[in-house]
Amino acid sequence: GGMYALGYIFREHERPGKFDVATATQRGLKPGPLYSKLKAGQSVTLPDGTTLNPEDVVGPPTPGRTVVIIGDTNDPSAISAALHARAGVPDTDLPLGTVDCLVHEATMNDALKDKAVDYGHSTAGMAGAFARRLGARLLLLNHFSPRLADSAADPSPSPKPLATPIPAVSAPTPAAAAAAAAAPAAAPTPVAATSAAAPTSSSPVASPAPAPAPAPAPAPAPAPAPAP
Repeated sequence: GGMYALGYIFREHERPGKFDVATATQRGLKPGPLYSKLKAGQSVTLPDGTTLNPEDVVGPPTPGRTVVIIGDTNDPSAISAALHARAGVPDTDLPLGTVDCLVHEATMNDALKDKAVDYGHSTAGMAGAFARRLGARLLLLNHFSPRLADSAADPSPSPKPLATPIPAVSAPTPAAAAAAAAAPAAAPTPVAATSAAAPTSSSPVASPAPAPAPAPAPAPAPAPAPAP
């Protein structure tokens, strides 16, 4: 048989409405444990013998939110059937707000819909159509794949600007380059060794060529030896 994808429907419990402290105080009810009874839907007796009902000081309840999470599938009809059965309506588009948030897997875009369906996947367009069918207020698409690079883990991020810009160096003219190439190479001039290293730069920049050192004086010719 084929593989099965899982889907989940999370429903939040209904929350009590807002408690009207001003009205309760006006009726003679001080803050205390009777507030909790009123919030729980129970009537209480006030010090003057009158009865205070929950609907007198508690607003309408806040409906719980519904979140639907669907895995990697091309047929989430079971989720739709469950929501339609709970709402007691025919298999049509549910009213907007039936689902507060739908999290749907989207493997491919609509250009590859046929391939996605053949391999049991969904496209972004299919997820959007299903969100409309469920009456979802918010649709979140997700997909985990090595084909999708995370910018935070990209091994080759875009280069960052330098903190200190390097001054531009003009290139030598062709005539100057030809003259430099034709000049004889200067003999090395011995210098005293030093333990301090010359400063370096991490950014290559052009530097002017050193001035040629003066040629050394020719050594004196040896005197002829006397004949024996």
